[in-house]
Amino acid sequence: MTGMNTKVNTTKKIFLLTTAIILSHSHAIHSATQLGKGIYYDEQQIQKLAQKYPGRVSKDAGYPLINNYSTLKSVFQGSQFGLGNKPTTTGLWWTPMLAVDKASGQIQDSDYLNPLLLIPNPLSVRLTERGVSLGIPLQNAKVDNVHVDRGYDNTLDVTVTTGDLMGTAPLVADYSDWMVSIGWARNNTPLLVANVVEGSPFIFVEKKNNQTTSYLQFTNSQDAKLLSQDKGISVFKTKNASDSGYRYYAYFSNPDTAVVPWKTTSGSVIVPVNQGGSGNIVPSTTIQTAEANRYFSIAVIPASSDSSAVEIANQLKPYASTFIKSTSITYEYDKNNAKVITHFNFDSQTVYPNASLKKQPLVFLYPWQIKNMSDSEKAGCLFQDECASDKGTIQTLKGTMHAYVVPSGIRDKSSFSTEVGFHGVLPVLPNRLSQAELDKIASYSFTLPPDPHLDSKNPWTDTYATGKLLGREAQLIKIANVLMGTSPTNPNYQKIRDSLLTDLKKQVTSFLTGLNYTDPCPGGAGDCPRAEGAWFYAYNSQWYTMMGFPSGFFTATTLTDHSFHWGYLIDGAATIAQFDKAWAQAYGGMVNLLIRDICNYNYGDEGEATRFPHFRSFDPYAGLSSALGMPYSFDNVNEEDSAEFMNLAQAIILWGLNTEGISFDGDTTSPQELLETGLYLYTTEEQGLNHYHFNQNPGSGVFPTGWSNSSTGQNYLLVGNVWGGKLDRSTYFCAGQPCYYQNLASNTLPINAGSFYLGYDPNFVTKVYREDAKNPCSGDASNSAYCGTLLKYLALGDPAKASQYYTQYFDVQGNTPDPGESKPSIYYWIQNLKALGSLNTSYRADTPAYAVFGAGDNTYVVAYNHGTSVRNVNFYQEGGFVCRLENIQPGEMKGGLCGKEEPPPPADRFSYVVYVGYPFKPVLINNSMTCPDPATKNPACLVKNVAGPSVMTITGSNSNLCTLAIGKDGVVSTINDKSKGCFINSSPATPDKAGSINLPGGF
Repeated sequence: MTGMNTKVNTTKKIFLLTTAIILSHSHAIHSATQLGKGIYYDEQQIQKLAQKYPGRVSKDAGYPLINNYSTLKSVFQGSQFGLGNKPTTTGLWWTPMLAVDKASGQIQDSDYLNPLLLIPNPLSVRLTERGVSLGIPLQNAKVDNVHVDRGYDNTLDVTVTTGDLMGTAPLVADYSDWMVSIGWARNNTPLLVANVVEGSPFIFVEKKNNQTTSYLQFTNSQDAKLLSQDKGISVFKTKNASDSGYRYYAYFSNPDTAVVPWKTTSGSVIVPVNQGGSGNIVPSTTIQTAEANRYFSIAVIPASSDSSAVEIANQLKPYASTFIKSTSITYEYDKNNAKVITHFNFDSQTVYPNASLKKQPLVFLYPWQIKNMSDSEKAGCLFQDECASDKGTIQTLKGTMHAYVVPSGIRDKSSFSTEVGFHGVLPVLPNRLSQAELDKIASYSFTLPPDPHLDSKNPWTDTYATGKLLGREAQLIKIANVLMGTSPTNPNYQKIRDSLLTDLKKQVTSFLTGLNYTDPCPGGAGDCPRAEGAWFYAYNSQWYTMMGFPSGFFTATTLTDHSFHWGYLIDGAATIAQFDKAWAQAYGGMVNLLIRDICNYNYGDEGEATRFPHFRSFDPYAGLSSALGMPYSFDNVNEEDSAEFMNLAQAIILWGLNTEGISFDGDTTSPQELLETGLYLYTTEEQGLNHYHFNQNPGSGVFPTGWSNSSTGQNYLLVGNVWGGKLDRSTYFCAGQPCYYQNLASNTLPINAGSFYLGYDPNFVTKVYREDAKNPCSGDASNSAYCGTLLKYLALGDPAKASQYYTQYFDVQGNTPDPGESKPSIYYWIQNLKALGSLNTSYRADTPAYAVFGAGDNTYVVAYNHGTSVRNVNFYQEGGFVCRLENIQPGEMKGGLCGKEEPPPPADRFSYVVYVGYPFKPVLINNSMTCPDPATKNPACLVKNVAGPSVMTITGSNSNLCTLAIGKDGVVSTINDKSKGCFINSSPATPDKAGSINLPGGF
């Protein structure tokens, strides 16, 4: 379970010469920090690379590095709030408060004084020198062929101020997982603090300078009316040009204070309707509340009539003085039930002692949260309706939100929980190819383009472009590894796997050290001093983030897309760790730094040498990541490729699994922490994207009913670009309209055995492919791109159709796969899904590394043993045990029909484990298999599908040769022994049990 801890990572400063790592302070060219065998750098290395490639590193599409931005944390006209040394985050709904999207020399005072809009659903908020402006999203969205818009920027109806804020900038004073505290000050004297919390209908305000009044400014209203006043509550409504209906609000203060009349600046009293007055407020009027109390809050009231507004406002009143002070997420994985349990924690303070006030916070929940709450948790729904009725709801771009009272805990802490089932990931699909299909895939090339290098001929080799190549390489390695076990054995697959794995290791190691491991050592030496390379990571201590170089797509300028870029490298590292634990131990600390840049499982540990925020570009309350780091749009942050965030999450899961039992050099992170972090991100994002990007929860209120494009005949079932302020069919793949394949491709790539979430509903897959994307890659050249990805997606719903389109597009037309894909990986995926069937999510397993396909008598279960000892994996349905996979060897992926024993191998086919004695010198078995395995170094090698009778040859060092006869009964005998004795204490095989062949040491 995540939480505060006291772990301290061990790092050491080093100074790097151009040819070797020197642990000395003399003659340093630049400083670096060693973590295990990995190395990360500082600003000096960035500047050095920028001098060498000025158009590539120092600027990213014309933008300066993030450090050249002027931040709102800095001093402005004598005011300085600051987060102290609290790590700054980016990519959240409130982070427009942190930076101005201009170079420092271009920034004007107005840029500080009037930051961009914030969208903490169910509110729209703008914090400026005028104070706190508040609005409600349009309850009837504006819908066209491209957008769903709830008019956030045009719905700000009222501004709250203390009248002394002009000329002061709203600055971030503090933040936590889904809230921010904003402060105003003059000459370092605090004036006002406002706490804005995603999910809260309230904005909590504290006067800091003993102000005796506060003001309401109705600057955007065509009509405003004070409906009701009582002790501690004033209810009013407004109307503006953007909405045909009235919008309701309440102002809450000390419930023990007598009602103070509202007055205009001229002194006229506004008599509320409930006291017999008209309640009319002239538009553009400023109202003085004569509010002398220190604390007050203002809230949106979800109502459609005056009477219901007054009723609901009074239901909210007991919670209006319970100020939310901080928010936090904790999570754990329930292995027995294959569920991720997430706790949404609130620290609060009830600021007045009135006995009628409640100690728990009241918030609004998103549909994805309600969907995954237990019945007992739903007892907290304010209207006792299990958050299912229409009463008191607010429509937002992320769905219909319901009022909820958070269950109280110890002291001022409250919490609610969600539980999301996890349906497994695998390194790769199991092999179910027919012999004809095996012959076809063997005809494909598994080779990759030459290693990309940053040089004058290839100046655009950034962390993303290279990452796509790493992802393709990782998939081919794992496919080749599985195909090594086919019968008859194809010796090429071990060569392919080992060659690609060697290349992948060189490339990833180069990134994790900043040294050039891709070029061979002189004279073919195994290792040598390494020169500086162009690939490296730097830690930025101002923004508390990792930066990858060469940078691209604004990763170093607006801290955008970190999860996309880092995900490919972590996936590569997880693939290496599957075969080489020693490498993972040595370089794992650096991999973990990249994970912590996105989701910091060590958050709160002040002893960390490198510190990060808890979440970067990930909203744990909404359950969705973002691509933008520093929002520069009126529409706030956005996510245009949720699948690349899921690629990161599945990579973290596999990294955690494949490093089980490892102690990382220089880093006390446990693999279990990594695993749970990946599982949390995976299940949370999966829920978010299937509400916001894909219309798989049509009752949630995200997608307009019947949204379609009459001119193209498209039935809109997905959104390519989810902004805070709009849903957008335009993507970076398709700025023009209409978009067909582009929306689907941008939210499915890359597809691998960590992408099963895309196929949880196979009928939806075929529906969205046909009705929204308009059947791409089926013959229309204008709707045929990214076909490797799209056909893999289609295979999750209709693999037969995907296979048909594959043959036409790739085999007949000879098209090239999209970046990050290859013909072997596309073909392997489609044809295996034809054999396996659709994903079955009604089953659970007691390991995260599993998958279930098909149904009924054809239910096929698969599990991967990531550990170091033999294990069994149990499968359950509706809580009851149904079947088990037994004796899964370390590193093995095993499958079988659930509830049925797989048919035994033919009586004349046997398996043998060949044991190589110490010092484990390599031997060659049947001229095709090397033992110990060159990748895993395991001296026990399983040789499958050995015919009886047949001959087995084992070639060792020093011209040693052992020729063995395999009898039809599985008994092994020596034909020829040109060695010290090649057959020691061996045992025969049976059709269902492997025999053993023991080789002497030094054979």
